[in-house]
Amino acid sequence: MLKKIIIWVIASVIITLIWVNGFEKLYAHILAFLVNTIKAIFGSETYLDVTSDSGDLAFVVHTLIGGKKGFYPQKVQAILFPVIIVLSWFSVLFYVLPGKIAANQSMINFGLFLFFQLIFMFLLTSYYTSSFARLLYHILLESFYIIALFLVLKDCIKFPGIWLKRSKK
Repeated sequence: MLKKIIIWVIASVIITLIWVNGFEKLYAHILAFLVNTIKAIFGSETYLDVTSDSGDLAFVVHTLIGGKKGFYPQKVQAILFPVIIVLSWFSVLFYVLPGKIAANQSMINFGLFLFFQLIFMFLLTSYYTSSFARLLYHILLESFYIIALFLVLKDCIKFPGIWLKRSKK
């Protein structure tokens, strides 16, 4: 078990170093691109942009507020940083589970996490147009760490041997 924890910690450190050295900005742009593409399909004038204000990344929503063009920022830290938990968990899955199963679980976990992030981004773009979107936005704002840990817990329940013994590949 100690070996698995060490693998998870080392993977977290490596991914964090990669994250702060540019991958966070790339991932933020990918999220903004996905949201903008989906919104463009439905003909929305609202779009997201990613800016770096004094070293801190922020999503900037450009939209119509009260009939006038406006924009508002949202810092990305609490939204994107929990991705590190999800990505580093993959190392444990690949260490313990057979490759095909680990890859499948990793894709499911990342897909679910991305889905929640996209929902959050759509709520962010609707912040000033819907009180219900504003409520859900505030509920989800600090929930990404919990969602990431829930995905880890889901795998621990689905594969109880993760922390008990190493499975044969």
